[in-house]
Amino acid sequence: MTRLLLLCIPLMLAACAAPKPEGAVAQGDDVVCDRETQVGSMLPKTRCRSATQRAADRAGVDEMAQAVKNHPGQSPMPTGGR
Repeated sequence: MTRLLLLCIPLMLAACAAPKPEGAVAQGDDVVCDRETQVGSMLPKTRCRSATQRAADRAGVDEMAQAVKNHPGQSPMPTGGR
């Protein structure tokens, strides 16, 4: 058990030593990639989105904000199961 642990520690440290990109990186067709850490996770994931997807995200946020303004105290999210 101790040998296994001693073998795994250097591998884990080597995996963490990989260089991390700084900020967003534009690639070709106006695609932007960001490293985001999700709630409940300590491991960041790379999320790449096109200009169209980013615009749709912004429109969704604006729509949600408008729904909150128009109906304070009510949840703008649909109810029900998945």
